[in-house]
Amino acid sequence: MKEQLISYIKKLDTVTSFIILELLAFTSFALGGINAIFYYLSIVVLIFALPFLVVAKKEELKQLLYYSLPLFILAALVSFGKLYASSGFLLENIGVFLAFISFYLLGFLARHNHALKKDYLLLSIGGALALLAFISLIYTWINYGVFYGLIYLDTPEYYWNGLVYNVTDEIRWLNGLGFETFNVRYSGTYAYLLLSALPALLFISPKKDKLKFALTAFIGFVGFLLLITTPNLEGLFYLIPLFVFALLYKFYRILKVDKWLDLTLIIIGAIAVILFTIDVINIFHPFSFITNNAFLNRLFNTNKIIYPINEVIRYAFTSSGLFGLSDASQAVISDTNAFEFEILKEGGVFAFLSLLVFLVFTYLMLKKYFLKSKDPEYFKVIVLTSVFMFFIYNTFSFTAFPYVHTPNVYYSFYRSLPLFIILFILGYVFTPVFTKKEILMSFEDEEYMKQFIPEKKKENTNKKGTYDFDEPSLEEDKKDE
Repeated sequence: MKEQLISYIKKLDTVTSFIILELLAFTSFALGGINAIFYYLSIVVLIFALPFLVVAKKEELKQLLYYSLPLFILAALVSFGKLYASSGFLLENIGVFLAFISFYLLGFLARHNHALKKDYLLLSIGGALALLAFISLIYTWINYGVFYGLIYLDTPEYYWNGLVYNVTDEIRWLNGLGFETFNVRYSGTYAYLLLSALPALLFISPKKDKLKFALTAFIGFVGFLLLITTPNLEGLFYLIPLFVFALLYKFYRILKVDKWLDLTLIIIGAIAVILFTIDVINIFHPFSFITNNAFLNRLFNTNKIIYPINEVIRYAFTSSGLFGLSDASQAVISDTNAFEFEILKEGGVFAFLSLLVFLVFTYLMLKKYFLKSKDPEYFKVIVLTSVFMFFIYNTFSFTAFPYVHTPNVYYSFYRSLPLFIILFILGYVFTPVFTKKEILMSFEDEEYMKQFIPEKKKENTNKKGTYDFDEPSLEEDKKDE
């Protein structure tokens, strides 16, 4: 059986890599605008790529299972929670659950396909995202003008179907085969996924890799245009952690950031847990020292940031909300602006806890990937900044109701296509965490990988058109540093 799978891998490695790249490009571009298409398409592609499991070593698969458990629990609770279960979308719910697994495992399997090159992977995702953003920008400029936040600064209001709207809160976005008016915060996710390419320019030589440098710069520049020409002033603040992260990454060996980063995050996490616990208790049994103090009362009860979060918690932390809220619940219309609290609506308290565990596992995995991986520096910095900025931005600026002219339509973070792209990336860079001994990943073991490479591709004569062993550009990237 194993010999048959190896024979399959040798014959269809290039075809499989092409299909995966096409899936990523179409998903990033959201072609057609119907997310369910990509849920089920990912399942089909996964079936096609499953034979590559034979490439992975048993210890890798065991570690992958340990790391993935919180994600699988999260996927099940989100997919079949009360919010969507009560809406009757059974087939879509099944598709969402399988898409969580499919995109993540596809990332893992793609890493074990020696024919799939990292540059093509980045280009398929970044290029499709840039094309989507650029088309939307052009259409927005045609309708509103460039820097329309300044153009309509004094007269931002307009009327639509008898209701007043603010043009500086809007962007026209390509959604399927037409353009939809979205809240400008919706585009911020795409802006920062694209902007994650800019820090990578610190690790790419403009002389030796002109094309790579130019493409990376263009993708990042589209994200920058998307951010500064739309009136997303809130989004501009996230440029600070983006470039601070890039500089720390560049000078890591001098600053040794990992020694104090863990401690900083532990302190922040401990403070967050304490404040969250106080807030939950205060919601059901108000503390007199909070209600009688103007500052604390505003902090925990009356400010516009905490109020919608409290509304969701009030319903979620009850026996009827442990597995999500029903679509009839008043708390569903509360926009918490944070993906962490939106999960209380969709999957309930247990999904919320699974998410926290998964985020901790992700941090530990990415840190070890950064320290141990032999991937090119530019690739690692794009991976880390894209994942980092995706979660940071959606922690503070996510909107569950981005459709301006249909404000009651709920937009799920956990069914959004950018999330599945991030899951694919996390699967691709998976690095074992829960192991005492260092595991040499199969794709890093040249002798082991030779059995999966077609005979005609084993030769490396450095002639035009011949095959270089898995990622021959690694040495060139090291020279560029």
